[in-house]
Amino acid sequence: MAVGKVRRDAEVAIFEQDGRIVGFLPFHRVRGRVAKPIGGHLNDYHGAILEPGRVLAEPGLLRAAALDAYDFDHLPLQFALGMQSADTSLASPQMDLSAGYEASIAAKGDSWRRGQRDMSRKLRKMEREIGAVRCEFSSESDQAFDLHVEMRNTLYRRMGLRADYCIGWQGEVLRGLRNVGSPGFCGALSVLYAGEEPVAAHFGIVSNGVLHWWFPAYDLRVQRYSPGLQLIDRCARQAAIEGICTIDFGKGDDRYKTLFADRLIPMVKGSVCQQGSFAARARAGHATILGFAERVLPAAINAYPRKSVERLWTGTALPGR
Repeated sequence: MAVGKVRRDAEVAIFEQDGRIVGFLPFHRVRGRVAKPIGGHLNDYHGAILEPGRVLAEPGLLRAAALDAYDFDHLPLQFALGMQSADTSLASPQMDLSAGYEASIAAKGDSWRRGQRDMSRKLRKMEREIGAVRCEFSSESDQAFDLHVEMRNTLYRRMGLRADYCIGWQGEVLRGLRNVGSPGFCGALSVLYAGEEPVAAHFGIVSNGVLHWWFPAYDLRVQRYSPGLQLIDRCARQAAIEGICTIDFGKGDDRYKTLFADRLIPMVKGSVCQQGSFAARARAGHATILGFAERVLPAAINAYPRKSVERLWTGTALPGR
């Protein structure tokens, strides 16, 4: 709904059986009969939303939505079983807090204990040199949100990327989610302070007991204190108070994710296509060409062709509004 307010290409297919709704597929219709996951790169979980135990076969799902292809790269493996067009990709690390913070960290190994000792040392140093550390789990401050945006775009610029966080329609979606406060779903801005100075912030979604760790950022001037890790740790400690039993860090193997996570949700990427359609033939052709290119090109550059095709054709990027 948040995306649909700012993009006209957002649609929702509603699946019914015997007059009863059994599922939904939210998507963007691009190039006529090709679909991308709702929200594009903002979306960390792709695919249909179905009642428990319900499985919709690939051809039937596409026919019902008047589509020839649906491209994805964050589809949980459990929903891809039996699909011919899904390739194993990465996983989404999660931190299980259902039994509380202390129970969660008690089950962790040596790497966590080493990391926690390092975090504790840096926390004491930050408090000595800047000021007492506190965390505001759900801030409504517009000033804090603007500072969060500034910090994240500064990180992008340092990595040589476009500083486009919270710009355009994506920015409208994120700012709109800040104003959602229903019992089962809300946007949450968490801010870590040292003294009166914000040193790290995160904007994400809290949904039915899950904190989706979405867009973290920190002040580069204080990175020696690991403010991003300190923020995750403070949010995890406060989880029970906020009714949170899981922190989902999203697909990837960044160090902070592997440090805090204790389980993985396997994810796959690929395309579901109507057999015989132009979209199916095009994707099959791309797969053949890319497979050849990856075999013959040097290792240092053999990922470039696939990245280019995914960015321009089969990936989840959305066209301009």
